Amino acid sequence: MSSPSPIRCLIACALISGGHGAITVTDVEFSVPATGNNGSLSGTSASSAFVDDIFLTSLTTTSNLGPARTFTVANGEVVVGVEAIVRSGAQHVNAEFGDQDTAADGNPNPFAEVGIGYPDLPVPLSVSESTDPAIQNAAISEAVASYSLTQGVDGEGPAYTFDVLFETGVVDNDAGADGEAEFVLFERGYNSPYNLRAIIGGTKENPIYSAVVVVPVSAQTGTGIYIDTNEIGGGQELAAFAVDASDFGIAEGQAIYGLSITSTGGGGADITAQFITASVEQQTSSPFVPEPSTGFLGLMGGVILISRRRRRAS
Repeated sequence: MSSPSPIRCLIACALISGGHGAITVTDVEFSVPATGNNGSLSGTSASSAFVDDIFLTSLTTTSNLGPARTFTVANGEVVVGVEAIVRSGAQHVNAEFGDQDTAADGNPNPFAEVGIGYPDLPVPLSVSESTDPAIQNAAISEAVASYSLTQGVDGEGPAYTFDVLFETGVVDNDAGADGEAEFVLFERGYNSPYNLRAIIGGTKENPIYSAVVVVPVSAQTGTGIYIDTNEIGGGQELAAFAVDASDFGIAEGQAIYGLSITSTGGGGADITAQFITASVEQQTSSPFVPEPSTGFLGLMGGVILISRRRRRAS
């Protein structure tokens, strides 16, 4: 993947809704590969929305509960999910990719990554709508494992649930409210509610979940980044929501091995990206090893994200 100078998105004093303090992402940087199909598009409006991958490079957050902190992808401080499993409503959710996504930008679309279609061409829409679990789970897994802000899932209707699994466990860097959220999600369209649960044990087949964190549209915040992906007829804004591990009501020291995402709106939430900010103190010392009653599979770090932003080319 090419590495052009990152674009910096300054966020204007926006608050991220979580259960406790006010978390603000004040600076977001991402790169736009010169080899992709975005051309001169700026992503600042529906008419200039990105149609191919853009890649997160760093996040900076501030809070009334702690100092500002920057998390950088290159330093391993922002990480992604490694596997996705659709649990229910499979007919209502599919992997998504940019309208003009190609392998030339270093990141083929999720379906091409799992061997469907050519690596340098988008697969036909009929294939991207597949509900074959072997295709669906594999393609969504590729989408959630990408740093692209364009790739994700496309909700097609009423409720669906899918789990995103991590590589190592995530433990809150503070037992209570603090200024560093562990998880950040983007929803394409800024128009769909969803619920979150932390995966705190069990097995891959039968997870144990935490209490629910409800994410209405009113709790999400516009990012000022617009994308135009395969399933929509024009650019839509990405909305962000950040979660602190303590919001799930879990015990101090409890590791989180993944997130469960449920769309609760009639239109279907389009979850485009989810990230984890990887503080050393937020990671368990080793990957979780499944056991008969308490095991599971996990990933790395904690997350954080953004809100209403203004953009400025660096």
